[in-house]
Amino acid sequence: MFRGTSPCEINHVQSDLVINSGALIAFPHTCREAAFFYARRGLPVFPVNGKVPYPRTRGFHEATTDAEQISWWWRRWPEANVAIPTGSPSGWTVLDIDGRHDGFASLRHLQAMLQHRLLDLHQAPYAVLATRTAHTGSGRHLVFRSPEEPVLCCTVQFVGLPGIDLRGEGGYIVVPPSLHPNGRHYRWHSFAPIAPFPSLLLDLVRQRERFRCLYPRQDMPLAVRGGLAEPSQLADPAYWLERALQRARVGTRHTCALWLACRLIQQARLTPAQAEPYLRAYAARVPGGGHDYPVSDALRCLSWAHAQLS
Repeated sequence: MFRGTSPCEINHVQSDLVINSGALIAFPHTCREAAFFYARRGLPVFPVNGKVPYPRTRGFHEATTDAEQISWWWRRWPEANVAIPTGSPSGWTVLDIDGRHDGFASLRHLQAMLQHRLLDLHQAPYAVLATRTAHTGSGRHLVFRSPEEPVLCCTVQFVGLPGIDLRGEGGYIVVPPSLHPNGRHYRWHSFAPIAPFPSLLLDLVRQRERFRCLYPRQDMPLAVRGGLAEPSQLADPAYWLERALQRARVGTRHTCALWLACRLIQQARLTPAQAEPYLRAYAARVPGGGHDYPVSDALRCLSWAHAQLS
């Protein structure tokens, strides 16, 4: 059972057909149909514009299984992608593997670490990370059942590994058959049973003691190089731009863009038109590891922040 929801019924995939309790069910090819498909199986959904919640919506906070609400959303935004909140709303905790940022190399390293740990414990080797898996635009989502304890929050560079993020409490993932910005569709690679979050991974989490929540609207500490920000700095948009650039790295660029947009509106008191040049500057200057951060993504963050804070 998922924590906080009913069990998802999908067990196996054959082409685009799902074998469910002995019956073949066609997996939907549109996001609207998929939203109903997930909702009927106890998984709350909400619409996203690419990867970002639509303006004047509350994102994963509004996720629902209510058919009337879902129908209204997709009448308003027929091209919307579909997303599912992670953590307690769905009972899912997800390892997000980003192939653009060495995620597959990190995944191989993580698998090797886990196998060495099994040897240390004198346990027979097994596929610790075997679970339901989705292809994303540039990587994989490994979907696990959330543990009862501890509550796992969203984090980047899971246990210090580049290209692997954890989506837990306070997060969400875009799910098949959504369209990735690179033109590829998300698709289920495996409808294997959803495995419990591995205890060996929980051991790694406890050892590192570095888990912390990353919410888009969470503030950052004001301490910078040994001092607190002066009140005058809080109204200076250039200050917030530099703070975001200092904090951003591969794997956190989108979160930091959301944070910057919120700070420009909430602290610097800018209008969206006034804030736009700073988001464009952020997109141009943020480290990319060889991959540019799209200006369109930064401006979507600004639209979302304005809708939430105005």
